[in-house]
Amino acid sequence: MLNDELELKNVIYKQIFDEFQKQLSEGKIPEAKFFIDHQDDEIRNLATDIMVSNYELSNIYKKSGVYVETKDRSLNKVVPKCLIVYKSKIIKIAEKELREQIKKAQENNLNNEIDELLQKMTILIESKKSLSKITERIFL
Repeated sequence: MLNDELELKNVIYKQIFDEFQKQLSEGKIPEAKFFIDHQDDEIRNLATDIMVSNYELSNIYKKSGVYVETKDRSLNKVVPKCLIVYKSKIIKIAEKELREQIKKAQENNLNNEIDELLQKMTILIESKKSLSKITERIFL
């Protein structure tokens, strides 16, 4: 998110992201407890909602040694995937807006503007390709 100039639209998520970045810049890796005990009520509530499990493993499964990965242990897999999906959605929105701008520029015969918009579209398409390679998934 820092390198590709994307911003989170949800204010609380943005606050959490900014807080996480601040902690990293100070050489700290914030754990879930940092956000669960945060001074901001909204951050604290969201962190608690994310971390609280709605289900509890039955004693039968506990006794037989069944292991269920908890959310805090799976976040290192889930968060990068969520960021990539988020980026792909932002790219899709940007593509739609660019297509509309290109259409308007074509209607008004603004060739210089069309060239600039097509260059931007090329960058978006390349970004989408790189996301597809990372996830081994095609983004339309």
